[in-house]
Amino acid sequence: MGLKETLAGALFVSETTGREREIRLARGLVVAVRAGRKTTRLRLKRPGVYPSATEWQTVIDHLPYPVGEVVPEPGMDGLLYMLTGSWPTPARLIADGAN
Repeated sequence: MGLKETLAGALFVSETTGREREIRLARGLVVAVRAGRKTTRLRLKRPGVYPSATEWQTVIDHLPYPVGEVVPEPGMDGLLYMLTGSWPTPARLIADGAN
């Protein structure tokens, strides 16, 4: 399963349960998504160093629907360095990965 399908599934589960869903990727990168009724939040987290702008854009580009430009804000979650951004939740999430 590719990144786009993995993100689509995580968004679907988050929308269904109302909870944040985490995906662990290579080199310690954690992608966390939460699809709320009005806003969807994306957080990239990693111990020791902030996720890169390239990693952020790669995840944005692999979402199952277009979100436009999302400028991340840096922060910390315990010992994890993170980038956080959000956008309005679409009326219908496309969980199958199709645009």
